Amino acid sequence: MNHSPATPPDVAAAVLDAILARPDTFNMATWIDADGPLAPDDEPDCGTTLCVAAWAAHLTGWTVHNDTATRNGEARRIEDVGREALGLTHEDANALFLAGPFTATTTLKFLAKRSSYAPPTAPRTRRRRTPEFAPHFHGLAPTPPHPRPADTDHPTEAPA
Repeated sequence: MNHSPATPPDVAAAVLDAILARPDTFNMATWIDADGPLAPDDEPDCGTTLCVAAWAAHLTGWTVHNDTATRNGEARRIEDVGREALGLTHEDANALFLAGPFTATTTLKFLAKRSSYAPPTAPRTRRRRTPEFAPHFHGLAPTPPHPRPADTDHPTEAPA
C-alpha cells in the first residue's frame, strides 16, 4: 500500500476506506492477527485482521506485528502510533480503540470529517450528555452553550 496520509483526518479517511474496502480485515478485538509482520506495502493476507490503531500505523508506513509497530529501526506500541497518527488524546484513543466495530467506524467517519455525528463514546460526551458539549474528538472545541431565553416570569423592570 502506497498510502501516505499526512493529517489526522486523512489518516482516519484512509483507515475507513481500507476497512470499507476489506471488511474481512477489520477486527477490534485484537491489535493485529496475522501469521507474521505486515509491512507497509503489503496487503493483509486472507485471515489477517487489524484494529483501527493497527490500520492507522500500517497506512502511515509502519510494519505491524502483535502489539508492536516498527519503522526505521524504531519499535513502538501500535496504540501509541495509531493515537498519534489519528491526532487523538490518550483518553479519546482509549475510547476509540476499546470501541466495537460500529462505534469505531462511526468515529472514523467523524474524524475524517465525513460526518458531523460524534458517537456517544467520546469521553467528554459520556460525562456530559447535553448537546452543547458534543463532540470533542480530535481537539475540536465544544459548541458554545445556547443562550438562555429571556426570563419572562421575573422582569427586571416594573411594568409602566
